[in-house]
Amino acid sequence: NELLKKLNAQNYDLVINLHARNFSSKLVKRIRARWKINRSYFIREKYSDVLISSDHKLDRPSIERDLDCLRAIGLKPLDKNPELFITKKETEWADEFLLQKGVDPLKKLVIIHVSTSKSYTDWGLDNFIKLAGKLINDYGHQVLACFPEKEESISNLVSDQVEEILIHVGSLRQSIALIARADLMIDNCSGPSHIASALNIKTLVLMGADYKNIYRDSEIYQENSFLFYKNVSCRDMFLSQCLPPDPCQNKICLDHPVEEVLSKSLELLNK
Repeated sequence: NELLKKLNAQNYDLVINLHARNFSSKLVKRIRARWKINRSYFIREKYSDVLISSDHKLDRPSIERDLDCLRAIGLKPLDKNPELFITKKETEWADEFLLQKGVDPLKKLVIIHVSTSKSYTDWGLDNFIKLAGKLINDYGHQVLACFPEKEESISNLVSDQVEEILIHVGSLRQSIALIARADLMIDNCSGPSHIASALNIKTLVLMGADYKNIYRDSEIYQENSFLFYKNVSCRDMFLSQCLPPDPCQNKICLDHPVEEVLSKSLELLNK
């Protein structure tokens, strides 16, 4: 309510919601403005009355698509690099958490994020378990798996199968503070990989059905990121080969061998 009061005090003529998801869409609905535009993506759009398609190239980065909305009304964005800011209190919490877990600051720390809400971006729990086991047992690295509270049952499966793995179950802000302390982040193409990139942490991303450049603008994610990506003929904008009523069973776009992912992980850690 406090946020809404501040926004409504501005008397906006135009409100553009560049990422129209649940919270932001509900908030925009309550802001007083002459015009409101929700900018979203296929599958994620939920609240608009009218959908207008775009003539962007299929692999045009989402950041550029967002900025095109601003360019269309005469604005000239100067910087598109993502940033995240962590409070001193959050940093202190992360350091204390790692200390309690027995993390050795002289050894490399790898954070993995094994889960995703979309099957067509899921590299697979078994693959992450194998990878974590090799990083720990064969190469002596420390591996921390981060989970939200709703995925605690998955965290238990991981800890049962990888004896030396470290586990964190908690809030997103806590995970952000921990990622900032990592030497490498390994993830499906999901939120934590973008968090790591924004924090300038080395990031290895296991791409699935999405186009390579949509969520990973090549102008931004160059030096500290590596994307495992398969150029498959069945990929299309509407994910028609991935979703019900006849969802893909083979997931060839996610066929990234554990040994190859391990090799690239070690290369990034040794940079």
